[in-house]
Amino acid sequence: TCDKVGGASDFIYFRYTEVDNDAYYTYNQVIKIIDDTDPIIEVADTTFVNITNGAAGKEDDFDDCFGTTEITAVAQDLCGGLALDISNAAWSITFIDANDAIIKTETAFGDSIVVTTPIGQTGSSMTVVWQVTDGCGNDASSRSTVMFRDEKLPTPICIQELSTATLAANGIATIWASDFDRGSFDNCSEVDLMFRDESGSFTQALSFTCDDLISGVSNTVDIQLYAIDAAGNFDYCNVSLRIDDNQDLCPDVNTGSAMIAGEVRTEEGDMIEFTAVNLNESRSSMTEESGTYAFDQNPLMASYLIDPLRNDLPANGVSALDLVLIQRHILGLTPLDSPYKIIAADVNNDFRISALDMIHLRRLILGSDSAFIANSSWRFVKADFEFDDPSRPWPFEEVIEISRLETSRFEEDFIGVKIGDINGSVIANDILNGGNRTLSRLTLSTPDQYVFAGDEVEVPLMMENPIDISALQYSLDLSGLELLGFTSGVIGLEEEQVASLGTSIVTTAWNDLNGESYHNLTKKDVLYTLTFRAQKNGSLSDMLKLTSSKTEALAYNHMNKEHEVQLEFSEVNHEMAMVLAQNEPNPFVDKTVIEFFMPLSNEATISIYDVNGRLLYEHIEVYQKGVNELVIYSDQIGVVSGVLHYKLESGGRAISKKMVLIK
Repeated sequence: TCDKVGGASDFIYFRYTEVDNDAYYTYNQVIKIIDDTDPIIEVADTTFVNITNGAAGKEDDFDDCFGTTEITAVAQDLCGGLALDISNAAWSITFIDANDAIIKTETAFGDSIVVTTPIGQTGSSMTVVWQVTDGCGNDASSRSTVMFRDEKLPTPICIQELSTATLAANGIATIWASDFDRGSFDNCSEVDLMFRDESGSFTQALSFTCDDLISGVSNTVDIQLYAIDAAGNFDYCNVSLRIDDNQDLCPDVNTGSAMIAGEVRTEEGDMIEFTAVNLNESRSSMTEESGTYAFDQNPLMASYLIDPLRNDLPANGVSALDLVLIQRHILGLTPLDSPYKIIAADVNNDFRISALDMIHLRRLILGSDSAFIANSSWRFVKADFEFDDPSRPWPFEEVIEISRLETSRFEEDFIGVKIGDINGSVIANDILNGGNRTLSRLTLSTPDQYVFAGDEVEVPLMMENPIDISALQYSLDLSGLELLGFTSGVIGLEEEQVASLGTSIVTTAWNDLNGESYHNLTKKDVLYTLTFRAQKNGSLSDMLKLTSSKTEALAYNHMNKEHEVQLEFSEVNHEMAMVLAQNEPNPFVDKTVIEFFMPLSNEATISIYDVNGRLLYEHIEVYQKGVNELVIYSDQIGVVSGVLHYKLESGGRAISKKMVLIK
């Protein structure tokens, strides 16, 4: 009886033809059981691979838009309904592409196996052929399909600012979806940009007429911009659109009028003058010293957009101290403590604070640039705007939108941010501009000296009344000098901190690149040394002036206190101030002229020697204070040609140079 297969039973009868005479019988029988039943394969008919990797931005390619997955297959072997052990089953798995080409073949063993598909691109498919053989040689096969699909939604990115459309002369304003895109992308394909019309159908453009305006004047609507990928996935972002009838094409509905007014001020509360506040791009009000603006006779029930603008005097409030404050923020030494200061520090308008902002700001301070490259002088924030993260204040609302004017609005205020001004030193109105500032003074000094055209002159800038210093800026007005370079002294001066503006002005805006202040400086410490080439004869004090002609002459200490900067020329050391010029012409044939400067009237000796030190010529005379010259003829020297040395001696000091005589 076989209880395992439903209690089936059968009787077996044996007939013996020979019988032994003892008390029992024996018989040997061989029973062979043959399994000829094929195994069964259990596997999903279709396996979907959902691809989520690929492009991560608008500029990325789709090379990484691929995927793979694991598939489980199970085999069973039944013999007369009885499940047999098939743990030794042998598998062969073949992957075939859409063109019937074999991609990969692999083998496996066991009653349950897991295989990994080859990599597939989105939109592709492959067939898997499964073959399994049991221990008795019975085999079975099955086919399944793997489909690779992009199920990740596109990333729509809309213009955040309120956009404006104006009715054309035909009374229709048409907008295109692509005009409102700011970098929408998908991981696996290009995206189509669409709106949805009133029926819900996708469309590339929408049109508006007088029927869409409130009171025949304007209206503000929210529109969804859809990004649709090649797989049909889509997502949307919201666009705010204001529709205006600036040409008065639509009949106005008289519903009464109201006032719109407000003020524009800095974070510190200073009122900002000369700000053009625009209403619906059709009316403008210029703020005065009070910082206020006002618009009257505005139809009720209409929508309005208030947009302030000021883009003048980019250097107002900007100094090397702001470079220090930005540097300390970047290094994490002293983070900026307000979102408005962070907006001011984003000089290049890339929504972050970096060394690039310092480069752009320094070029403005030095006078190399006359305006901000990618920003306006002022930015404005809605006064009641709440920053999600004050340490990362972007984006922020720069306009005020009134969707439906129902009564007068008198507090539509803005906070103005002067770009580059981190310490709040901007002069926002004429009231703040009254009178001269009384500042402490930092005096630099350098020895005065007389120079001849062609001479290279080193000018050390030394401290006269030492302060701890964290930033220094000034202009140098040159007359007959050309800047060749500089060498650092107690502070390190970098190439980007100095600018030559033409041939007559050199500007400097220095701050320590590690955000540090220099303490314990003493009198006569050399900050750095400038090297010039003289283009004419004269006293250094007549050829070099420290001014505020381009970059205001200011210094700052570690407490951010401001100091005026001046340059003094120390009195001439008469023993050291004697100057010998190069002879002209040089080389010479018949004669040459030697010029020299005497700080005092005194006896002087001019001598000429050959390369062996043999005296060839000597002239002694009392010369007057100032520039003198001596004409020397070749026949006075008494040699044919060669390199010679000439020397000026007076008051115990001697100066030598070389000359060349040719005959």
